[in-house]
Amino acid sequence: MISVGKLKRLLSYLNVNYSFLNNKIEFTKKGRKISIKNPKFPFNLKTKEGAYLLGCIVSDGTIYIDKKARNKVRTKYSSSDEESTEKFKEAINKTFGEVYLQKELNRGNTYLKVGSSIIGEALLKIGAHLGNKTKANKEIPWLIKENKELSRHYLSAIFGDEGSSAGNKHYQPYLT
Repeated sequence: MISVGKLKRLLSYLNVNYSFLNNKIEFTKKGRKISIKNPKFPFNLKTKEGAYLLGCIVSDGTIYIDKKARNKVRTKYSSSDEESTEKFKEAINKTFGEVYLQKELNRGNTYLKVGSSIIGEALLKIGAHLGNKTKANKEIPWLIKENKELSRHYLSAIFGDEGSSAGNKHYQPYLT
């Protein structure tokens, strides 16, 4: 194993472009847990899955600074709906690779904590918000503004997260 810093220095010394390794990296990890297995470098968030992930984070997700982990950027998603949770997992794995997600159950909600700070940093670069979204009241992320064809996937995630089924599987979801 080799750290990213050492790898970059080695590639620079050998005058090899960083992109040469994009499909050769088996996993990224910090500590004992693999964060992303078979990462899909370079990450392409200009896809329907990327737009869907952005919508998930803007609505029922969050990106925050973890002070316990030396101020690393962390990502978390929450839903009481199993279908939304599964769609989030599919989108994140299709975009980034096999991502380690820590699952917690709390008061009827499933919380998925993303094990890699790279993902939160990538989402911030395309317009996600850091910290408390309700206080910030930010505008639509720039990626969605500039790519109208991605807006339907972005809005699909938001409607899925912000909708309600009145607590009964027999009712169709509606917006509240």
